[in-house]
Amino acid sequence: MRAESRRGAQQTRRGWREDPVARDVRERLKEQDPDLLDEPITKLAKVARRSTTSIRRWKAAAHVPIPTRGRPSASSEQRKSALWIVARLWRRTKRKAGEPKLWKMATEEGHPVSRRLVRKLLALLKARRKQRKRERAGRGVHITVQASGALLAQDATHLGRLVVEQVAEVVPAASDPRPSRVNATSEDLAKPQVASPSPGPDAKEVDPEVLQRVVPAKKPCCSTCSRRHGRAVQAEVVRDAATTRLLLAVITLPMCGAGVIAMMEKLRKDGMLPLVYLTDNGPAYRCAALTRYLEAHQIVHLFSLPRTPQHNAGVERANREIKEDADLPAELTFEDVKGRIEQTRLRLNARARPSRWGLTADQLDSILPRATSVVSRAVFYEATMRAVAEAVRGVQGDRARRKATRNAILKSMESFNLITVSRGDARLRRPRRAIIT
Repeated sequence: MRAESRRGAQQTRRGWREDPVARDVRERLKEQDPDLLDEPITKLAKVARRSTTSIRRWKAAAHVPIPTRGRPSASSEQRKSALWIVARLWRRTKRKAGEPKLWKMATEEGHPVSRRLVRKLLALLKARRKQRKRERAGRGVHITVQASGALLAQDATHLGRLVVEQVAEVVPAASDPRPSRVNATSEDLAKPQVASPSPGPDAKEVDPEVLQRVVPAKKPCCSTCSRRHGRAVQAEVVRDAATTRLLLAVITLPMCGAGVIAMMEKLRKDGMLPLVYLTDNGPAYRCAALTRYLEAHQIVHLFSLPRTPQHNAGVERANREIKEDADLPAELTFEDVKGRIEQTRLRLNARARPSRWGLTADQLDSILPRATSVVSRAVFYEATMRAVAEAVRGVQGDRARRKATRNAILKSMESFNLITVSRGDARLRRPRRAIIT
């Protein structure tokens, strides 16, 4: 009984497969009957009592071209040109715009890009950006400083331009070789001056509160723009890499080596001279006077590689926080800017840091040990200089020597337990940058 029912079911299935209407439709499609080629797939499926997938498969087997649904897909050349357009517009909006805004911007600029293509390319750009971010994190070398005062980082950030509206009469001393500055204009004050001795006791002081104001303008693109907007005003920030504490935030015109030495002298009087001093390759940090000062006080100078701000990421992030938190208005006097930046520095030192176990910079400064209690300054300086001399021996090329010097200094700090180095994903080899947080 069971075998008969199974045989009946097979006959039923075989009979359904051999349905004359379906067989006729399939045969006519194989012969490419023009009456059936123009019929919609849904109508043929209803006539043959088969699914649309089966009808498509029959047409594909008979090499019958199947019309595409909706708008035809873009060619590779169209995708390449549209990818450049979408990437440029997305970068212009600081990577915050979505598909509707990007499509609207492309249409307004006269680029014939479909909205569907913008959506696909934007998803592709986001996926690429996320992948590159993971790869950079995997290649990165993260350095955590374990003792306060072991490494101080310094960098400058642009705040605006100094505009002088009115100048009082200033009588130079007899020993001053400069020409008289009586009734000088803002263009005259913007011109660079040669070095000269300090004015004598007969010179009159100019009140900066009355005469000067800081305008957050863009950096000048030419000499005419520089004379119109005045000289640049910047904040020189010194940050302890271990505690994230901002030790100094000096508002000044562009500094030379003497100004940096004055900041180091202030740190020395407060007992906060570091073992390692991290800066970029600016002219104020590479001058011979600063080099002699650091050698006299046994301070190792650690430079970041050119065009690599990630090496000094901590103080770069501090500069951004200072400018965002200070929220400088359109125009302020020079002294008001100083006051605002100093208040911002104190606020940031009292801010809890999630990356530092929710502690503030002042709390970390009282918890972490001092670097000079971990290792003697003379011992560390002598060992580090010996390691640097050994590392650069026989190395060709300026950048290669700088890289070897930097790696030798970091290895010396790690050997004295002043820092801990953690690398990214082991599968991604060849770490590129050492990011000091």
